Amino acid sequence: MVDDVLLQYIKDAKKYPLLTAEEEIVLADAAKKGDYAAFEKLITSNLRLVIKMAKRYSKNNSVVMELIQEGNIGLIKAAKKFSKAFNVRFSSYAVWWIKQSFSRYLNSHERIIKLPVRKEFLMRQMKNEEEKYEINHGIKPSDEELSKLINESESSVMQLKNLIARDICSLDAPVQEDGNSCMYDIIACNTYNPEEEAINKEFRLQLNKCMGVLTDREKDIIKNRYGLNGINEKLSFAFLGSRYSVSAESIRQIQLKALRKLRTQKNVIRSMAVYQ
Repeated sequence: MVDDVLLQYIKDAKKYPLLTAEEEIVLADAAKKGDYAAFEKLITSNLRLVIKMAKRYSKNNSVVMELIQEGNIGLIKAAKKFSKAFNVRFSSYAVWWIKQSFSRYLNSHERIIKLPVRKEFLMRQMKNEEEKYEINHGIKPSDEELSKLINESESSVMQLKNLIARDICSLDAPVQEDGNSCMYDIIACNTYNPEEEAINKEFRLQLNKCMGVLTDREKDIIKNRYGLNGINEKLSFAFLGSRYSVSAESIRQIQLKALRKLRTQKNVIRSMAVYQ
């Protein structure tokens, strides 16, 4: 389907004749005076230029079609700005605007996290200068040398290097060779979890109903050990031991005794298992 659309577009673009240098100047001048027909002719006669350039950027016809659309935007900008004073052919002038449109499109689609266009430009420039330097000198340039080559500070060079080296990891990426676990499984989530909150609420409700079988000390220890103290903080055996002037082991024994009492209450058994 895409192939057919592209072929038809190329066929249609070839219907428009190429222009001479003189015709380009005449049409550009007329366009600036508000002649839309002249403006349109200047653009349509150069559609083949955009197609030719788009094919150099990608072999994928779907991408080529996207690039053609973006490149045509650059072509329109060039047609609006072109002037006889530039002393160049329109195609030579339009190439820059078309390339800029291609770059903006590719930059915005290559990265999951979009960067400012200037950052992308500097990253490409730095990589190109680094490759040239290595070819000419046999070694990679230092940050100081790179900063001079791209006319940026050393701190900017370091920042650009970090951006180039940064990798985006998918949450679905496997973290074990067997592929049974992924990043999503091991990264903690601190956001509100309504299911967990519902379970905790049900547990507290059932537990409070059964607290009648416990002594006041046992109630206090259970509440503080399970974070039911109003501050959702689970206190240690040692901390509670210091509060009651007994050892941490004594607090642990009191907790075990209290839990045995609670487990005789059928309503709380399942809640305790889930919460623990």
